[in-house]
Amino acid sequence: MKSLTAGLLALTLSLTSLSPGAARAETNGDDIAVGVLTLLLLGLAIKEARDDDRGTPARQPQVHLPRHDAQPQRPQFGQQRPNTAWWVVPAECRRTLGTRQGEVRLFLQHCMAREWGPTHRLPGECFREVRLRNGEIRRGWVPHCLGRAGFVASDRR
Repeated sequence: MKSLTAGLLALTLSLTSLSPGAARAETNGDDIAVGVLTLLLLGLAIKEARDDDRGTPARQPQVHLPRHDAQPQRPQFGQQRPNTAWWVVPAECRRTLGTRQGEVRLFLQHCMAREWGPTHRLPGECFREVRLRNGEIRRGWVPHCLGRAGFVASDRR
């Protein structure tokens, strides 16, 4: 923004010196002084724009700290698994629902809230709303997505 302002200032000052009076063949001391002053101001504006561009510090990469409620990563094969009681979701909440596009499997929201409890720990990107054939809307989490996030159904423990 500063360089744009400096460029506009320089352009304005340079065009100001090109007035119809400067086209006359005769020049006097005032015209020469105005021309030199215009060039001086133009040079200062360019220098200031370059100094501003060099003076800005390089952008530092942002460091994203984990939130206090962030999901821990699923352990790799062979690693000791942490306390996984909250990673296990109740299998009785998994339903296959018939939609106009075909069958959809979900862990239903109302069942999960009743049987499991802390639904705020489930990843939001796995949450879906599905319209059934009769027009009803069911909400829940996609089992495959939950599995990728590290959650396990209680019948697959």
